[in-house]
Amino acid sequence: MDTTIEVFREKISRLVEKFERDKYFYLSKQYLEAQARRDFIDPFFEALGWDIENKAGLSPFEREVILEKGETKGRPDYNFRIEGVSKFYVEAKAPSEPLDKTAHILQAKSYVWNTRDVFIVVLTDFEEFKVFDASLKPDPRNPNLGIIYDFKYTDYLKKLDDLWMLSPEEVASGSLDKLLLKDAQSKRLRIPVDKSFLSDMTGWREELAKDLYKRNPDINVRMLNEVVQRILDRFVFIRIAEDRKIVEPKSLLELAELWKREGKRRPLQYHLNILFRQINGDLNGEIFKHHACETYEFDSSLLAKIIEGLYFPKCPYRFDVIGVELLGSIYERYLGNTIRLTAKRVKVVESCRL
Repeated sequence: MDTTIEVFREKISRLVEKFERDKYFYLSKQYLEAQARRDFIDPFFEALGWDIENKAGLSPFEREVILEKGETKGRPDYNFRIEGVSKFYVEAKAPSEPLDKTAHILQAKSYVWNTRDVFIVVLTDFEEFKVFDASLKPDPRNPNLGIIYDFKYTDYLKKLDDLWMLSPEEVASGSLDKLLLKDAQSKRLRIPVDKSFLSDMTGWREELAKDLYKRNPDINVRMLNEVVQRILDRFVFIRIAEDRKIVEPKSLLELAELWKREGKRRPLQYHLNILFRQINGDLNGEIFKHHACETYEFDSSLLAKIIEGLYFPKCPYRFDVIGVELLGSIYERYLGNTIRLTAKRVKVVESCRL
């Protein structure tokens, strides 16, 4: 759909006037996301020149915009593409929803960060319009990290040149690369998902090893490595299976919450072992066959912390988005390290350093 910035100005002006005229209704709970998408968000991007409805009749592999139907909680609502290649995503909300809500921002940014291929995400309800550099690792403590634009609908006509950077013409010429933040802090926080996950796994491995060794000072290094690795393998396997809808969601998280509700009177491992046996019965996989990790006891608070770190919002990882090949690569590097015991410390080191 060919358009110009002058045509864009005219169409956006009409949309702004329409919203202003009945804004109290549009900002009410009665006005739902699906209607906002139809009345304002679709026309907004059509005004930029995007073929939202695929009027050109392109094949599914070539169409400019992929739409998610209804109010999604997983994938973003819109995927904008040039010649079949994803360029940026848009997460839509109802105008009554505050866009500064941490969960909304992290939902939008986490998906994009996990793709490793797309770095710009828009969060909008038309009343507000936020654009983020999603190449920065999402941080629940600082959800607005990486924000590029933060406009109200009343700003649109004044910020027309900025919004035009998202038009197909500008995107095709490389405008999104120009939007990425170039300051020193952003460069430092531009941590790829594989590097981040490997770092988290290594940290959890070391914490578990130190706890296990403290409780069992006579354990040998081979068993220490095996027990710690198996418990983490099980946690990650379950999270991957949950996100890919193979097992029930929040299986581990619900056990951590149950342990807290019970007043922490039984070790969390008691509940975990029941889940492990259940999964072994359902899937009959090698990873869940009876193992020494079920007989050694860990600090329940540490296990709960690691489990919570594998779930939204504390967890930035989307195991349904991270490719199987990348997960394999992460594990290959993870297994290239080992736990080392000395008289005074427990440390994860590269195997070649032993």
